[in-house]
Amino acid sequence: MRPTDNARSCKDSLLPQGNLSSLPDILIAARIARLMTQKELAEAAGLKMQQIQLYEKTHYKSASFKRILLISEVLGVTIDQSARLAGSSRLAQLDLSSPYAFPIGEMIRRQWLRTPSRLWQTDPRIASDLLATFFNATLGEGRSERRRFARMRTVPHEPVLSVWEAKVIQRADAKRPIAPFDRSRVDQRAIKDLLRLSQSKHEISSTIKWLRDFGIVLLTEAALPSMAIDSAAIRTPSNVFVIALTLRDPSFEVFWIALMHELTHIALHLSTGSADSIFDDLSASSDLIAEEEADVHAREATISSAEWQRCASQYEWTRKAILADSRRLGIGPAIITGYIKQFCGGRDLPKRMGARDDISSFLADGDPA
Repeated sequence: MRPTDNARSCKDSLLPQGNLSSLPDILIAARIARLMTQKELAEAAGLKMQQIQLYEKTHYKSASFKRILLISEVLGVTIDQSARLAGSSRLAQLDLSSPYAFPIGEMIRRQWLRTPSRLWQTDPRIASDLLATFFNATLGEGRSERRRFARMRTVPHEPVLSVWEAKVIQRADAKRPIAPFDRSRVDQRAIKDLLRLSQSKHEISSTIKWLRDFGIVLLTEAALPSMAIDSAAIRTPSNVFVIALTLRDPSFEVFWIALMHELTHIALHLSTGSADSIFDDLSASSDLIAEEEADVHAREATISSAEWQRCASQYEWTRKAILADSRRLGIGPAIITGYIKQFCGGRDLPKRMGARDDISSFLADGDPA
């Protein structure tokens, strides 16, 4: 089963504190705080799910100390006088000194890593070499410093985000647009043209083409366990700009919210050099200035304050009002519904505002052409 909503709000300060007798509870609480199922933890550690089930059922009495250390590293738990989830909204630089903090088992399952044996499970040097090969192929041997930030409700599991980021970079570099990104071209008129595509019969393919024409790659990559993000804006080391979606929520509403938010990050932060990667749980609050700026600019670019004052939807969140505003503004109803959810706190909204509710079917194998 998935962790409950209560577990989703778990922060590092809620982990049990005390002596080593608390360690089993710490590991179980950490898994829940990372939003990982027992199956996902097992795959990340290269174990069988039944082993994790047995460990938690017996409070890790049957686990060796070496296995407990492995689970701790996979979960990104730091243990000293107390235990806390390691991670920060301002991500640290890539560090392979704790290789089991990276989801090697899941990387092998997704065929991002290839290894002829399971020796990596018992030999940290082999695990580190596997990871070094993976990251070198994407970021180069120097793995130059990258400025990275995360907006999440949970404590970011930084090694997991690093792996996902590297895979996105690898795919984005292979899909390099012909023209480089030029932020001066992304003006108010261009954004209006983009938003009008939400009414098109070929909404997704037209949007992908618009982004490529402006030097931006759009792709989807399923989130790794414990990530809990919707989207990210990333600049690759070879200067390719990419908007990456996880499709955690595959609705058209979230698609347009994420698209406008990450496009704003590219224009304001990535193209100016103030950030290289920004990961977003769009439902989370954040104290990052860059996120506050992106929220405001994306909101104004989508429906300006002056336009919103003339919208019936600001007073009544009904199908009739949303469709009327959609026609008047020349944008799809999904954008208005998403706007209400994101910026007005609306949740009890009409269902099926359009014939198409799930964007997944329009993205072949998670890889838009």
